[in-house]
Amino acid sequence: MHSTYIKALTEHCAQALAWEVEGKRWISDARLDAGVCAHAILEAAKGRPESAWQGIADAVVKRLCLSGYSFDGKEQPPLNLEEAQEGAGLALRWLRNNGAEPVHALSEIGLAVDVHGVACDYRDGAYRAIIDLVRFDEGGDDEDVYRVLTVVDYKTSWQADARELETL
Repeated sequence: MHSTYIKALTEHCAQALAWEVEGKRWISDARLDAGVCAHAILEAAKGRPESAWQGIADAVVKRLCLSGYSFDGKEQPPLNLEEAQEGAGLALRWLRNNGAEPVHALSEIGLAVDVHGVACDYRDGAYRAIIDLVRFDEGGDDEDVYRVLTVVDYKTSWQADARELETL
């Protein structure tokens, strides 16, 4: 089960937990479209100058709304245009406030554990999460040089609120 679903189940809809256990569909993929689009734009903008961001956003919205995308190895239908445009706005605001990540940053890193809490391959996990971005940089001064690990979570999920902005 993906972390986005776990959060929705525990904080927003107890009935959804029963449906999940029964294998019934309980969440609309359209609820995820804005985040999917925002993440795709942020990925495509890595290492690109500010002058390119709007064109990148427009191209990603067009591609996702016409062709869909793949998630967890499964083809997904085209995105809802209104939701995709909302995601583009989120991504462009993030880029204006934070800049584009460097090309060497790693995106969409899957982590998983099995039912016993033991780390396993993402595809085999009972509980899974995706880290939006991981970046290794060098820091220090004239005397010491060290590696810095930065983990970024964009918080584009529909159920995220202000309490989650300081979780890392």
